[in-house]
Amino acid sequence: MPQTPHLQDRIARRAEALFPELQHLRRDFHQHPELSNQEARTGRVAAEYLAGLGLEVRTGVAGHGVVADLVGARPGRTYAWRADLDALPIQERADRPGRRLEIIPDEGDSPRAVDRLHATFGGRYANDSLGAIG
Repeated sequence: MPQTPHLQDRIARRAEALFPELQHLRRDFHQHPELSNQEARTGRVAAEYLAGLGLEVRTGVAGHGVVADLVGARPGRTYAWRADLDALPIQERADRPGRRLEIIPDEGDSPRAVDRLHATFGGRYANDSLGAIG
């Protein structure tokens, strides 16, 4: 069924209204990167955001995963939306708003520090998913 211009306008206004909030979340995820299986903070932030939208949220799924249910008023199809929460061990060189805040010590045998970065895929997957739901 084609969308009416009125519905398209409502969707565009809602998306525009979400931009500052989603920009804040994206920068927050980028400033506090967590490697795979260590995403406790990222999962908590995502769960709090989704709960604030009124969704039923389950946490601790396969570690730090989050599942949120949006139940419609009528029966119908079920859709799933998946997002990665983890960062990648990449050195960030850019000096801009939202830059990673700290270098986190390596937890392995080496005393070196490891840069962690929510690169294009990791940081955007979580943020884009929250925006699509919002």
